[in-house]
Amino acid sequence: MKAFFTKYGSALGMAALIGYIIILGIGVCAEVFKVQWILDWWIWSPPGKFK
Repeated sequence: MKAFFTKYGSALGMAALIGYIIILGIGVCAEVFKVQWILDWWIWSPPGKFK
C-alpha cells in the first residue's frame, strides 16, 4: 500500500485537484449565468436534502 502511494500519490493528488477545479468551475458558471438545472444537481444540494 505504501509503495502504491509512493509511486502514484502525486498523480492521484493532481487528478483530485483537477476534478475539484472542474466541479468548482461548473458551479460558478451555473451561479453566474443562473442555470437552474445545473444548480439542482445532488452535488450542490445541502446535506440531508437529496432529490
